[in-house]
Amino acid sequence: MRAAGAVLLVLAPAAVAAPATAQPAADVRGIDWHDAEFEVPRVGPCPQQHVRFSGGAARTDGWVYRFTPERGIDYADVTGDGTEDVLALVDCGPPRSEYSTALVALTRSPDGSVVPLGTVVSPGTWRQVPVDFTTWHGDVAVTLTDQDTGARWNEYHRWVPDLGGFARIDG
Repeated sequence: MRAAGAVLLVLAPAAVAAPATAQPAADVRGIDWHDAEFEVPRVGPCPQQHVRFSGGAARTDGWVYRFTPERGIDYADVTGDGTEDVLALVDCGPPRSEYSTALVALTRSPDGSVVPLGTVVSPGTWRQVPVDFTTWHGDVAVTLTDQDTGARWNEYHRWVPDLGGFARIDG
């Protein structure tokens, strides 16, 4: 008779250090933008400043901000970093006046705070209004309307990291 010998092989999981990676930015969809507090990029004559929205509107010394009621907020990766950013049409102006409208972009930092990316487009007069926008591979196409003539046209903008903001790319 042969004696059976057993070999016991013990496998232990190897302790491998994970490579250090940056913490991903918090999800921008998790914010109720109409009731949030954050720094709004420049809108027409209104300066970039920290405001608290309630019900989609905010008041500061001398300025009224509001999310454009006709158009919602949209999400897209406009910076090319792999995370979604926010695009929103925002109105602003002095109380009891006509408001300027701008398309602004925001994102979230890894700690969850809202960070303004900047103003995508803000026409030089309140009579020219961005009314619609869409994104394609990070580029932003904006449709504007001239309230005096009814003319409509498109402009195309792109995030430029070296500028730390948006630049018009169609002329």
